[in-house]
Amino acid sequence: MKTRILLIEDDPALRKLLKDALPESIFLIDTAETGREGLEVIVKRKPDLILLDWNLPDLNGFEVCKYIKHNKDCAHIPIIMVTAYAELNRKVSALDVGADDYITKPFEIEELIARIKAVLRRRQGGAPEDAITKGGVTLNLTTYSVDVEKRPLILTAKEFDLLYALMKNAGRILTREFLLERIWGYAVDVSTRTVDVHIRRLRKKMGLKSAALIETFRGVGYKFKDSDHIRR
Repeated sequence: MKTRILLIEDDPALRKLLKDALPESIFLIDTAETGREGLEVIVKRKPDLILLDWNLPDLNGFEVCKYIKHNKDCAHIPIIMVTAYAELNRKVSALDVGADDYITKPFEIEELIARIKAVLRRRQGGAPEDAITKGGVTLNLTTYSVDVEKRPLILTAKEFDLLYALMKNAGRILTREFLLERIWGYAVDVSTRTVDVHIRRLRKKMGLKSAALIETFRGVGYKFKDSDHIRR
């Protein structure tokens, strides 16, 4: 099955270049010229991944990304920011708001394809169980949904992946560096503050009681308390 990609880019030349360069044997490409048009296409087409420019004529890419990641119907869709900005603070801001990756113009099309595949692997790869249930938290890998004490949570793709990593490895301390590399695909060029920010947001959404299931080990990382069971 082909991967449906939504390209939100206002530059017509780059939009055409990327659409022509991404192989038709692998990808189906939808395009949008503005942030608002992109949001409309998401509802209609339900893409598997979004390539999102930072500079757009109405809503900028940061605002579009933030909107997507706070909407329960599309928060699970991975986003790669495509931008001319190379500053580290912009990269960190994009990742903090929920972007899955960040590529700076100009770039080689081979690198973009590799990043797309890597993001999709991280989102789809490797989990044999249908759901994990621990401490009153149920994470469903088929529907990409999470319930806490039967209360549904709206999580971004990164928050979902972070919670999955912690629950899958319940009882083990996962370092910030491990989580950053496993979930974001970055080892050294993005501050581990990104992990802390997402943990804080995740705990807030889970509520006071369930948030206590995620333990902090100062200077090291985080652990999900080992309890309950994994349902297959």
